Amino acid sequence: FSHELNGNGAYVFPMSYAQRRLWFLDQLHPRTSASNLPIAMRVDGPLDRILLEKALRQIVSRHEVLRTRFGQVNNEPVQIVYSNFEFKLEVVDLTSLPDEQRQAKVDQLISGDVKHVFDLQDGPLFRGTLYALTADEHVLLLNMHHIVADGWSFRVILREMQIFYESFVTGNAAELNELPIQYGDYAHWQEEFCSTAAFGSKLEFWKDRLEGAPQFIDLPMARPRPSYPSLDASITSLLLSDRLTREVKELSSLQGSTLFMTLMAAFKILLFRYTNQNDIVL
Repeated sequence: FSHELNGNGAYVFPMSYAQRRLWFLDQLHPRTSASNLPIAMRVDGPLDRILLEKALRQIVSRHEVLRTRFGQVNNEPVQIVYSNFEFKLEVVDLTSLPDEQRQAKVDQLISGDVKHVFDLQDGPLFRGTLYALTADEHVLLLNMHHIVADGWSFRVILREMQIFYESFVTGNAAELNELPIQYGDYAHWQEEFCSTAAFGSKLEFWKDRLEGAPQFIDLPMARPRPSYPSLDASITSLLLSDRLTREVKELSSLQGSTLFMTLMAAFKILLFRYTNQNDIVL
């Protein structure tokens, strides 16, 4: 499904449409960390840093998308998978700091590292940093660009990291089957599917359905709407009770819907209440 690029062990695949969207946004707004996917975790107990790095290298070797770069070939956006890429786990030693300064320092360093600006063309797009607090206390930060991963990817990476690490510690073989397909194969399949008549009719349906859709939601504003959109944001959390959570899940099941779609419907009803708009685009 691919071809080798200049005989250097790099193979070219088409970008998936999700990747094209993120690549376009990166071209439109370069030097931004808005598409970063960081995850930090505390690791308590004895840790072999060399084996941890080896486990992460195995994951990068196993998943082609983690050693992929993005660019253009013949004016077409493509993903370029490199056969040889040596993952390096950066280690930051904070053990010499006084106890009362250590946590504040690691928080400061992580806040800066999660804003790392990835270069889609030169990479790498998957990074790891290990902060050593004491001999038996560490914080591991994994950071990657959304163009090579999503929220589900974390589950895969963390599970396989544990499997590989334990296999290296015990000397046993990791119980993981070889992957039958890679992300590049999916992108190739998607490109072929999107050239079919069946896809074309669906595309025309949504073009017609979304024609004339509002450009923004007319929410009541406390301040004037800025002329240029910002990527600054914040998070507000709401904890639902156990009873309400069960009831919403039951409603979703009865309607043949996912919990996400039910909550999305509730959110759109809230937006309708504030805007009185019949058409709400998210």
